[in-house]
Amino acid sequence: MGIVVTAIEPEMASRVWPDVAGMIDVGYAVGDDFVPENILEEIRYGRVVLWVAVDDGTAVVHAAMTTELVPMRSGMVCWMRQCAGNRMRDWADFHVQIEEYARKEGCVKTVLRGREGWERVLPGYKVRSVQLEKVL
Repeated sequence: MGIVVTAIEPEMASRVWPDVAGMIDVGYAVGDDFVPENILEEIRYGRVVLWVAVDDGTAVVHAAMTTELVPMRSGMVCWMRQCAGNRMRDWADFHVQIEEYARKEGCVKTVLRGREGWERVLPGYKVRSVQLEKVL
């Protein structure tokens, strides 16, 4: 048993939202931003993907993150949006699954904007104005 990172199906978003809303809020608070009022709707309609790190033995959610596919000049990009939680050592390789998802969706890179400390956790990512990018 351990912690498993998985994408939440849009139709299940409302069910897990009470367990993850506070974590998503922490991610926004770090950037001094408010959680968008329509974030749950964006997840429920599949425009934003909600990822969770769950203890597969107890079903306790230890972390939550959102991603969004965004067309940019370089091509489709998978933005890793807000992320927060606990027991990070147990789910720190979450980015591997998101990179795989991004490749399947035709993305040319993944991007994470956040605290500089993410560079230590995400191999292959480099600080770029506190924006980490990885070419897929």
